[in-house]
Amino acid sequence: MWLLYLRTTAEKARLVEPIAFSQTLVDYTTRTLELENDFDPNHFRMFKVIQKPSRSGGKASSDELARSPSNICILAIGMFKIHLIPIPKFTRVDSTTSLSDTVGASHGIMTLVSLNMQSADDSFQLKFRVPLRQVVVLSLASSSITDIALWIRQATDYLRPEWLEQPFTWNVPQSLDDALLPIPSQEEDNGCFARTLAAYCAAYSLDKMKIRYKIDRHCDDAPAFQLLRPDDRRRSKYNLLELLAVMRALRYNETFTTISFASIDLTVLHGRGDEHGWDHVPWTTRSGEALMISKQESSWLLVQELQALALKSRKLRRLDFSYCLTRKLHDDPVQEVGSGICEALFPLCAKQLTNVDWIILSGIQLADIDIDFFFTAAIQKLCHFRGLDLGGCGIGDRNMNTVLQAISQQGATMESLDLSGNPARLDTVALQQQIQTFAYMRKVNLSKICRVSGPEPLIAADIFLAWKLQYINFSGTALNEKSVEALSVYLRSAQSDTLRLLHLNQCQLTGSDLASLLFAMARFSTKGRDLHLFVTDNRPERQHDKFVEAISRSFTPNRMTLTMLEYSSEHYFGDLMKALSKNKSLKFLDISKAVLPKDASDETCEALRKMFMKNNTLEELDISGEEAHLEVATLGNGLNHALTGLKHNTTLKTLRIEHQRLGLQGASTLASVIEVNEGLREIFCEDNEINLQAFTVLVNSVQSNPSLLYLPCMDNDRAMSLKKIDREFNFLSENPSSVSTKATVKKTLSLSSHKSRVGSYPFSNNKEIMVVVRGLSEKWDSESARLQGYLDRNRSLTYGLPTTEFFQRQRTHLQAQRGTQAQI
Repeated sequence: MWLLYLRTTAEKARLVEPIAFSQTLVDYTTRTLELENDFDPNHFRMFKVIQKPSRSGGKASSDELARSPSNICILAIGMFKIHLIPIPKFTRVDSTTSLSDTVGASHGIMTLVSLNMQSADDSFQLKFRVPLRQVVVLSLASSSITDIALWIRQATDYLRPEWLEQPFTWNVPQSLDDALLPIPSQEEDNGCFARTLAAYCAAYSLDKMKIRYKIDRHCDDAPAFQLLRPDDRRRSKYNLLELLAVMRALRYNETFTTISFASIDLTVLHGRGDEHGWDHVPWTTRSGEALMISKQESSWLLVQELQALALKSRKLRRLDFSYCLTRKLHDDPVQEVGSGICEALFPLCAKQLTNVDWIILSGIQLADIDIDFFFTAAIQKLCHFRGLDLGGCGIGDRNMNTVLQAISQQGATMESLDLSGNPARLDTVALQQQIQTFAYMRKVNLSKICRVSGPEPLIAADIFLAWKLQYINFSGTALNEKSVEALSVYLRSAQSDTLRLLHLNQCQLTGSDLASLLFAMARFSTKGRDLHLFVTDNRPERQHDKFVEAISRSFTPNRMTLTMLEYSSEHYFGDLMKALSKNKSLKFLDISKAVLPKDASDETCEALRKMFMKNNTLEELDISGEEAHLEVATLGNGLNHALTGLKHNTTLKTLRIEHQRLGLQGASTLASVIEVNEGLREIFCEDNEINLQAFTVLVNSVQSNPSLLYLPCMDNDRAMSLKKIDREFNFLSENPSSVSTKATVKKTLSLSSHKSRVGSYPFSNNKEIMVVVRGLSEKWDSESARLQGYLDRNRSLTYGLPTTEFFQRQRTHLQAQRGTQAQI
């Protein structure tokens, strides 16, 4: 009776006026939160509570609190954490209750798994749990128990604004559910993902700045969330808690249509369970329907988290897991447990419990159990799969037949199919029987596959003609005559006008085959055909005349990549340049890494020069070489003469000419082009043995060019140049009597500096040598700064921004025109 009377009296006292905290205690509490980087004046509340050591297996009642020692603390709610802070000594008074010093503790709000209130007294209990750890129980009591519960609930709702159901037990009187505080309004993009991720990182003691991601709003199924690799030289993978923080922050998100973990190693979640709690397990769908999946609580974390992503979002349609598991299959198929991804997603698809209908598993080794999960789902038409990417999944003959049998049921919705890079020998007849029902295919990837020998085409023409494809990739797959014919029929038809990317690298195509395809895809319009054709590493030498004829007659699309041309005779390359001189359809061309039997002759270089001068449609050209350990692909010194043709080119905007060993002579020629060419906007010319003198010549040319927007600072060339000088100095110090070495060093320095005194430099000691090298490095810095100044000026002129520098062209338009006429 006396206890009831005491409680009633205390309640009346609270209703009259809440007990206010002293400013000293408030300042002490805020400083404590600031040390935890958790103080925000808009998200801060503090209460006085009594903490009692928790008893295992039961709750602490107010009677128990009265009978045993307790500690008076401040319970502070910060931005991301709940803090228990000992009362400082300057606020303490004598009391029958123990006021011994206590150690403060902080717990992430996102780790809260239970809040229990007692309706009969002022005691309550908070439970927190970090993944893979045991529950931490706080048994507390406070006269402000109602306010504490409501503010904690508001904090959880604010940090998880998209969640329809909070992942913790909310055991409070019914009256509190009707008194929940409103969530503070604060506009934030992407469904408040950044806010929720920051909260999870704080709760798991992670640095949120180490988690990198981007949002792509221009891809298929946009917007897309893509987790990026850590930007840390010491590690290339995320740890378990970081991955869990990202995945749980993505739950219930209704912004992203695509979530990508491509090339992110998720192996740490594979085969790992959390035996200390089930608070993270998705027991229901977004609408609250029970899953009824057996042994769900004992599943791996990977399975549970992926199921939660797929179940809790209505907007999510596509999941990309390409190359996210590095594990190898078990030698014994019976003991193989599978990837876990198929186990997580395909049963949900089979039961129509998720809207995810595009799953990318490329680069993940799939076991028989994975194929079984896939087959069970895909065999049902109601699964409505739009895309299945199974490239490089180690699928053998038997499992490939299972896959083809299953996907035949998805003809009404399938848009993309990727079976590339699997060891199975593909039976083209069986393939065509299974995919002929597809009505809405947009993407096909059958690259790097082995097919059963036979005259049949890879895909028949009538199947092609039923599709409006945007992407075809047959690279690395040998195309026979029937396949080329079928593809030509499709390219000739209006059905192929939607095609944007056609990959035919390493398909053993001859010049005649390439010509047939070019003739078929030709579209004679003012804009040409909007298509990028990749035909690298084929056999164009065979019937090369037909190939170059198709190019000269402008049957090419707007963009073509033709790298790694390896001609046995350079006249083939010359013929190609002559054809390109007449071409009127190409806007982008990549002919980098071309290999000739020897340096290009004067005749071939003249053909290249005329191509530069006469072609008036190319806007981007890549003629870079290649320098590998075992092979060097350059056009030779004759390229310097060929570059002079660019003085009369007015359409080319981007030139890539890397790894061609231009040196000082080539740099001088390129500089003369920059001085008069007003069309070029970007020049990529690194790794060309450019020393300081050559770089200075290039920078001087940019001074008189108002239109160039990019020229590299030649960091790689700078490093190689200084390294070469250092190497020669070291050799000289080891061989001081070598006359030839001294001459080499002096020549190197004279090419790297305009200082005439270098020729008589005595090289007396290492200190003086270091002074010279440091001077060269400073000169590089000076020239780089001058280049950036000119480029900044040009950007300002291009975009109409104010510029303080006055400059004048060294050549007027009239002089340039006269020079062109004189050349002609």
